[in-house]
Amino acid sequence: MKFEEALRQLEEIVGELEKGELSLDESLAKYEDGIKIYRMCLELLEGAEERLKMFTRDEKGRLLVKDLSQETSPGANNKG
Repeated sequence: MKFEEALRQLEEIVGELEKGELSLDESLAKYEDGIKIYRMCLELLEGAEERLKMFTRDEKGRLLVKDLSQETSPGANNKG
């Protein structure tokens, strides 16, 4: 599932819960579904954040693109 779709589903669940028209059991089930989707969104955002970390600037302000494996290699020096 893409982030946008997950976020849309999460917004729908929140809207349903805010209306207050669901039974307790229905509300709990929706809440549990919402938590699952929320966690999925967090994972997707963390993945995007890792991809963005590959972009950095050198001491002169020039944009550099680093291989993510360089950032996680033992003894890697990120200061260039």
